[in-house]
Amino acid sequence: SLGHIFFWILFKVFFKLKSIGSSNVPNKGGVILAPNHVSFFDPPLVGTAINHRRVYFIARATLFRFYVIGLILKAAHAVPIDLKGDWKIGLKKALDLLKNGKAVVVFPEGTRSLDGKLKKGKTGIGFLAYHSKVPVIPVLIKGSYDALPKGTKFIKSFKKISVRYGKSIDLAEFHKLADNASTYRKISQ
Repeated sequence: SLGHIFFWILFKVFFKLKSIGSSNVPNKGGVILAPNHVSFFDPPLVGTAINHRRVYFIARATLFRFYVIGLILKAAHAVPIDLKGDWKIGLKKALDLLKNGKAVVVFPEGTRSLDGKLKKGKTGIGFLAYHSKVPVIPVLIKGSYDALPKGTKFIKSFKKISVRYGKSIDLAEFHKLADNASTYRKISQ
């Protein structure tokens, strides 16, 4: 897509984007990509650093209010989650995507980190992993915090950025546990 090409050029030329382990992301079938989240760059970075399949995103519904950002999110196949209202509708859409063989990016922390450090995971990713039973691939993004940390409007640095896709996490032991928030929380951690 045009957006993929734009971000690929942006990240390759200005940030020397390096993709590591993208072969750990299966070519087909539902999969959750679970990256750290420290910058507005993170969603397009995760989608740009793999070329062999389209990815979908979960995004805060309030971001869709802004016309240009809303258009970009829709073009990037983002699923809105209403954090103040009925967030279950967005999770159900994401679950349907996973069950229909799509790759869905879910930020376990639920929001960007203020200090660049990994925070506790929220139950949403645990819910999706528990009910979809698809592989979960941990993703480490390095350098995006230096480039565009939360609270800044302009790029602060053009240092190298890398995206590392880890090996799938085996969650079979969690699928034996009760279907509740406690189990979802354990999965997210």
